[in-house]
Amino acid sequence: MPKIVDHEAQRASILEESFNLFARRGYSALTMRQIASELEISTGTLYHYFPTKEAIFEEMFGHMSRRVVEEAVASLGAAPSEADRLSVLMQYVQQHETRLQNMLFVLLDFYRQQNPDDASLFSRQIVGFFRQMIADQLGYDDPDRAAATFSLILGILFHRLLDPTHEFEKLLRFAPEPPKQQP
Repeated sequence: MPKIVDHEAQRASILEESFNLFARRGYSALTMRQIASELEISTGTLYHYFPTKEAIFEEMFGHMSRRVVEEAVASLGAAPSEADRLSVLMQYVQQHETRLQNMLFVLLDFYRQQNPDDASLFSRQIVGFFRQMIADQLGYDDPDRAAATFSLILGILFHRLLDPTHEFEKLLRFAPEPPKQQP
């Protein structure tokens, strides 16, 4: 009897497992054959789901980005104020610091290996996705505030990467306060 394959589950599994592979080895160091070997699937199976390494990467990164956003949104719960929601978001960033830093590594490695125009388009889509999530979840009407908050998060992640001895909380001490509500 032929084996019944859940194609969506197989595709999701490839995306999940490929993140750790890209984070560990880097985009440029991998071929489709190596990816298949590391994931213990046939090269034919990999090509069945993804035509190129770039396609795997872009879908994997989108998949991981959506997952991070879903987790972050779930952690926000019913935080009542903008300041509370920002605080909970920063706690999420702190708790998932290594994974978020790995996402930055992987994205930067991909960016360096691609045609600058193609890489810029993909990067802008990812950045736009995260800025929109920040705006939606923190209730920002001003896209520049969402961009500034995203820049703060990126800055903290990079700072802690370069100097892990610097305490996360101390880096937040100078974060801008939300504007006071007008009565």
